[in-house]
Amino acid sequence: MYSLVNLGSDRFFTQLINNYNLDNFNVELPFDKSTQSYSTVCKLIETDFQDYLSDITYNDGCFYNSKLDISWNNESTEDVDVFKDRYTTIVKQFLDILNKDVKILFTIHDNVLEFKYRPDELIRVLGIKYPKLDYKVFIYNNINHGFSKCPSNKVFSVNIYYMSSSFTDEDYTNINKRNTIFMNEIFSDTESSKNTINDILTDIEEVKRREDPL
Repeated sequence: MYSLVNLGSDRFFTQLINNYNLDNFNVELPFDKSTQSYSTVCKLIETDFQDYLSDITYNDGCFYNSKLDISWNNESTEDVDVFKDRYTTIVKQFLDILNKDVKILFTIHDNVLEFKYRPDELIRVLGIKYPKLDYKVFIYNNINHGFSKCPSNKVFSVNIYYMSSSFTDEDYTNINKRNTIFMNEIFSDTESSKNTINDILTDIEEVKRREDPL
């Protein structure tokens, strides 16, 4: 059975895992509470998290790594040293998992207008660093208009456009605001949000059940 590991770009899949008790490794991992680019995720995995905890600052409720453009919120401390100590352990947990004989379903929230998370770079990095790792990648986008499912070898991409009654005319051109509304509403009890979550959970279970390459 494949267990889920969130690779960002935000906390969407972390909340989904926690709210619906999805299979994971029951430990906190580096990208569970942070926001960062896909290229940064790939770089960190390739370099064993080089510079991940360099030049950490704290401001207005968030920790920042300006060099790698990473931000963390919802942390239980405001102390940079405590934060760095905790994430040193979290990184070790992540690397330990990648070195184990386990099955991983990496999840990515692709929250941009055009598909940004091409899996080629991630697959290249994992092939170099962890050639024996048994994994698949699940990519979900809620910003692109329309509906599509694109299964391929190791990768399952889903585009389910999320429409909210809260959207204004301006929101259709403001991707960040649209995604903020999505993140605020998706775990509510509205019919639209429940249908969207059910679709995502169904796709995840389909991917996890299949032992053959997609």
